[in-house]
Amino acid sequence: MAIDRLKYGQRLLKSLVDYPWIKVYSKYKVVETLIKNDKVIGCKIRKSDGKHVNIYANIVADCSGVIGIVRRNLNPKVTSKIPNKIQKHETIISYREIIKTKTKHQYQKQMRIEARDELPPPGYFWIFSKGIKTLNVGTGWLINDQNKHVNVKKSLIKLRKKFFPDAEVIDGAGDTLTGRLPLYSMVANGFIACGDAAALVNPISGEGHGPALLSAFYASIVIEKAIREQRSDERSLWEYNITIWNLYGYDGGLGVAVQKLLNAIPFSEFSFLFEKGIITQKDVDAIMDSYNAKIPVVGKALKLLQRPKMLIKVIKTLYLAERIKKLAQQYPEDPDYFAKWQKKIIRLEKKKI
Repeated sequence: MAIDRLKYGQRLLKSLVDYPWIKVYSKYKVVETLIKNDKVIGCKIRKSDGKHVNIYANIVADCSGVIGIVRRNLNPKVTSKIPNKIQKHETIISYREIIKTKTKHQYQKQMRIEARDELPPPGYFWIFSKGIKTLNVGTGWLINDQNKHVNVKKSLIKLRKKFFPDAEVIDGAGDTLTGRLPLYSMVANGFIACGDAAALVNPISGEGHGPALLSAFYASIVIEKAIREQRSDERSLWEYNITIWNLYGYDGGLGVAVQKLLNAIPFSEFSFLFEKGIITQKDVDAIMDSYNAKIPVVGKALKLLQRPKMLIKVIKTLYLAERIKKLAQQYPEDPDYFAKWQKKIIRLEKKKI
């Protein structure tokens, strides 16, 4: 199933404006984060006519995507736990096109993600059916030293011309996503981050709409409680960190571990895992659907005995994901213990496969 992105966004927007106490300023742009007494107190906004106006709030939620318009202006006095920028090697670059074929295409009701020799590792090519003659095709990859200079748009055009030479391009757009663990902390005095601004994108699939919606839901619960208690400090919002890390720590951990595996072995080797049945589509579905999923590698290890190095790397990958998951479920209940926990998670992130 493919969702119309514009209609989806308009549906969410309409659900907001139905409430009389909510105001939507669609042609305003945040240009500065307002800070007073080591606390976020609002944002400076540029209106459509170019004039600036300050908007104040007890708590500001940054939902501005990977760029983090509010987050990037936080200073060390507000918090040292949140990075202003997501590092380039922690981002996924992608480009997609909506195309229309002249005749009925062969991918009816299919969603495919494939590895292609035309793409730099760990790049992938997707083909999503949007109708009898319409497709969403795209490509993307986690940026590293080897692929950072490759043009993602040109790469997609090359693949599109190869597989759909007569297709008409209806629309095209690029995007940058996060490809890392969630931010170690997503809250500060008067501040909370949601969705891509909190690095809540699945590093394997690049899926971000689900985590964005759920993070906003859990943020709203914590914000409402804090406002009712007439508080807006970091400690009053800390519960959000615990909830999100318990929910998405495994997704992020598995994604980071798999990305390390993809960088450690060529795609031909990775395909071997599927060809020999070490990893099946059922295993992939289980991984994507549940943070409690495990691949029964031990029972399938005999198939990998002829490639012992591969076996070791696969086991290391899953072991790393499990260790990150365990640490995510031990997220500190008190901000005072954050630094010690952060050191542990960073050590795990640096592990090599």
